[in-house]
Amino acid sequence: MSISASLVETHPADATAAPTPTSSGPVQMDRSLVDRACLGDDDALRTILGQFIDADERIEVCEYLGALGIQPFGQKSFAFLTAKRVGSLRIGWLGYVLYQDAPLEYTVSGIILQPSKLALYIWLAVVTLLVLSADFTLFGSITVAFGGASVLNVLSLLLAPVVLALSWLLTVRMFYAFRKCGMVWAVREGVSVYAFTNRGRMNIANRLHRRFFELREHRIRDLPAIG
Repeated sequence: MSISASLVETHPADATAAPTPTSSGPVQMDRSLVDRACLGDDDALRTILGQFIDADERIEVCEYLGALGIQPFGQKSFAFLTAKRVGSLRIGWLGYVLYQDAPLEYTVSGIILQPSKLALYIWLAVVTLLVLSADFTLFGSITVAFGGASVLNVLSLLLAPVVLALSWLLTVRMFYAFRKCGMVWAVREGVSVYAFTNRGRMNIANRLHRRFFELREHRIRDLPAIG
């Protein structure tokens, strides 16, 4: 299922306690609690995710998987497992919250995606050509304007490597801000559960994925004894 709600500030003293659900109003999350969860604070992760499941349902695994978009305005991605369900939580700027989960027994398959870097290399090549073309155009314009070589010509040539390096850095950051890896758990006759992942946190995602199948096997095995 999916929930869209508001992200609001609460008093710092309440940061370690799970908010008490009310009959109406938005889901409440302390901003400092979210920041701690992103740093790997297990208590903070469990407190945040504990708002969406039963109080007596123990969280087996919960992980911060990365951020989508330009920070600090991007969306934070979390994923978790219990003995009954797999779920993901996305927290964004200005009150954006998206929660998804599915019963383990109805989750029929899983996918882990790590995109190729080919698109990044193509963008870097395009940026390099644009920067060099602009620099040579500037060099030629200065030469024509001043009737020959000048100090400005030298400065334009010296400036080219700096601009190129900054352009590469910006291109790489923009690419990884939106081009994410991720995990998808396909749900039988339902909406798949998706959690995007930073490329540098793929090993965490892999461990969580392996643990998911372990818990799923236990859940399916124990189902006949339930009820």
